[in-house]
Amino acid sequence: MISILAHYTLPKKHTPIIAVTGSILLFVLILIQNILFLGKKPLYIPINWLQVGQTQIDIGLYADDFARIFGLLVAFVSMLVVVFSVFYMEEDTQQRRYFVYLHAFTLAMLGLIWANSLILMYICWELVGLFSYFLISFWYHKKEAIQASRQAFWVNKLADSILLLGIFGLFLQTNTFQLSEILVFYQKIPNISDKHLHDIFWYALVIGAFAKSAQFPLQIWLPNAMTAPTPVSALLHASTMVTVGIYWLYRISPILPAHIQFFLVLVGFFTAFLGAFGAIFQKDIKKMLAYSTMSQLGYMVCAIGLAFEGGNAGIFHLFTHAFFKAGLFLGAGTIIYALHSLYIKNTNFDPQDMLQMGNLWRYMPYTAVCMTIFGGALIGLPLTSGFLSKEQILVHAWFWASQYEKQLFWVYFVPVGLQIVGFMTAFYVFRGLFLIFFSNNQKCGNTLENFIKNPENAHKIAEICKIDKYYFSIIPLFLLVIGSFGVFFGQFWGVFGTTKLWIFNFLNENQSNSKILVAFTAESAKNLHFLENLVLWISMISIFLALIFVYFSSKKSWFYTFQDKKYLNIEFLFANSWQYFLQTFKKLCQITFIFEQKNIDKFFVQSAKIYVVFSHIIAWFDRYVVDGFVHLGIALVRFLGIFFSNFQKGNAQNYVFWAFVFFLIIRWLF
Repeated sequence: MISILAHYTLPKKHTPIIAVTGSILLFVLILIQNILFLGKKPLYIPINWLQVGQTQIDIGLYADDFARIFGLLVAFVSMLVVVFSVFYMEEDTQQRRYFVYLHAFTLAMLGLIWANSLILMYICWELVGLFSYFLISFWYHKKEAIQASRQAFWVNKLADSILLLGIFGLFLQTNTFQLSEILVFYQKIPNISDKHLHDIFWYALVIGAFAKSAQFPLQIWLPNAMTAPTPVSALLHASTMVTVGIYWLYRISPILPAHIQFFLVLVGFFTAFLGAFGAIFQKDIKKMLAYSTMSQLGYMVCAIGLAFEGGNAGIFHLFTHAFFKAGLFLGAGTIIYALHSLYIKNTNFDPQDMLQMGNLWRYMPYTAVCMTIFGGALIGLPLTSGFLSKEQILVHAWFWASQYEKQLFWVYFVPVGLQIVGFMTAFYVFRGLFLIFFSNNQKCGNTLENFIKNPENAHKIAEICKIDKYYFSIIPLFLLVIGSFGVFFGQFWGVFGTTKLWIFNFLNENQSNSKILVAFTAESAKNLHFLENLVLWISMISIFLALIFVYFSSKKSWFYTFQDKKYLNIEFLFANSWQYFLQTFKKLCQITFIFEQKNIDKFFVQSAKIYVVFSHIIAWFDRYVVDGFVHLGIALVRFLGIFFSNFQKGNAQNYVFWAFVFFLIIRWLF
């Protein structure tokens, strides 16, 4: 917050210094907090906000070990993105606005992580969506940026409305908005979630997270969001925007009914397959990475639905994915920045088109090495962190299927399908690395290769080599490389080896189903070694086959043209689905307008006429009946006043007359 205020109080020339200093300070403060409190009991700071009847609504903060370490991850990636942005956005005239959005975006994300109240969580949830809208449309002079931001905004608003329905469902059941109290409430009463809360609320709670985490069918906004500056894409895809839904699903996973978990498995699996399929057909390097993110998020959602320790494996994959996906986007940003500096006459050169690149390892060796390591982690090569996390998900998927084989044998398509997704992932990663760094095949019309061969462009090639060595670009990449190796998490090899991964010490308290976990570790220990070896061999064979397939396919012309087939390109299908959505929404609006005009408006007009007639009747009654009684009372009082005043005029004759009258009356009566 201090950094945001400083941006508008100090001169513009200090903007990069303020941005970097603020992000480093934030990371250091959260690091100190983790050093002091990590491994200790959760920290709760109550903040009384509102009293409604007997219900006290608080918006307090709650930081357990998982929230602390996740907050540290967000601050770390945000810091690297800000540092990288210093050189990437150095020529942009709107640097101040850019860094303010980045800091506000990070602040909203941290607020969401540390919120204990669902009210505060939802407010920060909306702020994350708001600032993502600002960042996606940052270059608002581009039409596609405006369209992408609007698409992201409306898709997320739809899901946010559904999530709000689920939150109120929880409140009606538990009479509290405090997440920690809600979890305790459901865990103390066995099976209450299946008996008392209607399914519509449970589905609302999980579907509300699908848009933020790009799960089918609310994933259509994610590829188009690549119109944002590349460092923003790194932040969105690594540890903030798209991980919000995963964080929420993991938090509520202990109370999710079994059929909702099964629903998450199916949605996660289909999204993983859809994302990998879409990445295969991309020419744009950022869109390929966007579809890759969608696929990996599918892995995480599927893992959370697997129960056992699958939820922890999914969150572990979220942490490992944050490192190598941020690295891939920042590496792509370095390449785009370098190629954007070129001016190639008489060509339609696109610095994001992988088919127009090639042999960049000669001019950008540091970036090539880093992106190869990141790509290896995305594939799941041994010794990388991605290998440890992804293989755990696959092992849990096989075990999950074995629990259902007697009732639903067909569920084996989930682990088998995820293994196929692994092969597809290896294919598009090897294809991308080949096209960017190692391709010299002119069948793809390699514009960059032709440009490089021209001796007149030697000075521009030297500029590309210089960009590869910029401190502000290469230091973030090197730091992310460290987190892309398995040793960073405490283990070189194996999924269930004797070495305990340190991150699991801070995740076990959120275990989805402790009873099943006991059965998993006690009764099925003999199968673990077999499942681990099965997954390992299948994965290694898949990676090897993908590498061989890319190698031989690169010698064929179709390798460079198959992505132009619209009937195979899932992006084309997504674009059409968005148009269908808009057309359907427009039709719905028209139908609603006609219905309102012919029925609702008519009803209100008739109601108004009846109201006018009734008002006239009330006015007549008020004027002649109510007012008549009032005027009658006034006249009566006036008459009585005049009548009795005659007895007090001081006239002796009147006194004698009235005394005689009253005497006669009394005499007559008695």
